[in-house]
Amino acid sequence: MDDKYIIELYLLRSEEAISETDKKYNNYCRKIGFSILNNHEDTEECVNDCYFAVWNNIPPTIPNSLRAFIGRIMRNISISLYRKKSAEKRSNIADLLNELDKCIPLYDTSWGSLNLKLLGESIDSFLDTRNNIERNIFIKRYFFCRSVKEIADECSLSSTNVKVILHRVRKKLKIYLEKEGFFI
Repeated sequence: MDDKYIIELYLLRSEEAISETDKKYNNYCRKIGFSILNNHEDTEECVNDCYFAVWNNIPPTIPNSLRAFIGRIMRNISISLYRKKSAEKRSNIADLLNELDKCIPLYDTSWGSLNLKLLGESIDSFLDTRNNIERNIFIKRYFFCRSVKEIADECSLSSTNVKVILHRVRKKLKIYLEKEGFFI
């Protein structure tokens, strides 16, 4: 089914919107959730929470890309559950976040939503300056939380090559953000 039609169902508050969303985006949501949580039951819980959040956010929000909108919500819900379940544990996601600590300013509660939005826009602008390989590898690693091996397999590169690309992009991101006025 077409995304515009699904959005229209949400705007009409038709419960069919959720079933159509599930038909079209269930596998997509599960892949995002499982890559973060590595647990089928927790992923299922997040998928349901994602659909509920989409229901509550359309309207007032009318997304340009339903896939990106759902992906962002699913990712955020999965990360929140991950953090809740593993407050003291260290794992791949913690390592992933530690990688970014060296190039992205530390978020704390004194940051307003405007500053976070500006940071997000600056990161988007930076990624627009990267070539397709660098941008795709960065997004796969830090948005979809894929392992270096998974990215290497998907991009037909060696794991070492992926690590080098990520290291260089993080280094360039840090410089870019500092020029934009964000200090690490």
